[in-house]
Amino acid sequence: MTGKKGTAAVAMLFAVIFLLAACEKNSKYGVYLVDDKGMTHVLATDKNGSTMRDEHGNLIEVATDSANQKPITTPNDIYITGEDGQVLRSMKAGDYQTYTITFPDLIAQKDLVEAVDYSLPIPKGWESVGISRPHIINPKTEAFVQGMGSDMYGSVEEALVKYEEIREKMKQERDTELPYTLEDIKIPGKTGQVWTYDLGDIYTITYFLEHDGKVFPFRCVVNKEYAAQTDFNSIISEVKFK
Repeated sequence: MTGKKGTAAVAMLFAVIFLLAACEKNSKYGVYLVDDKGMTHVLATDKNGSTMRDEHGNLIEVATDSANQKPITTPNDIYITGEDGQVLRSMKAGDYQTYTITFPDLIAQKDLVEAVDYSLPIPKGWESVGISRPHIINPKTEAFVQGMGSDMYGSVEEALVKYEEIREKMKQERDTELPYTLEDIKIPGKTGQVWTYDLGDIYTITYFLEHDGKVFPFRCVVNKEYAAQTDFNSIISEVKFK
């Protein structure tokens, strides 16, 4: 077919800015996502099931018919060009039409939760309960893992100073020693440190993962009764950074 040329303002390729809510259902063409207005979107996914992004980190939505069942295809070849005439993006006839939308706080799928910078696995028997940050829980043991955001600390050293201040305050309030351990993370492919509190009946374990100059804290809590059967290392080992 003869190609058509357009500009970056082509209607089928626009940025929609609004807050999205998480969902778990999958379409054969991607992942369903329902926004705060009740509108359903189908997000394109890669072979691993993770949502796809454009060069600016925006999500890619597959344009579908009103029933959200079948993708709408491009009738002709389309070339998106910049002001200098350089082709920025192209679509061939028959390709799915797509839009770009901003990434929400998180996206919860069946087996993982995606944040802007990383994805956290959801092990079998666990559930996603996070609203603004990834937070998964085992309903039977009440053990949980919570991503705390990379904007909390500028470095692992800064995080450890804050944790020590909190520990000293808790020691005074509880009139107890609050023993803890601090060690390097021993997970292949991950760097950082792990801080473990012994709070009597529970363990509070925080993994400070370092990636791309940022610190990503993951707070893990488990009752000692279930500590032996809860493998936080295996969960953290499956954290994937974008």
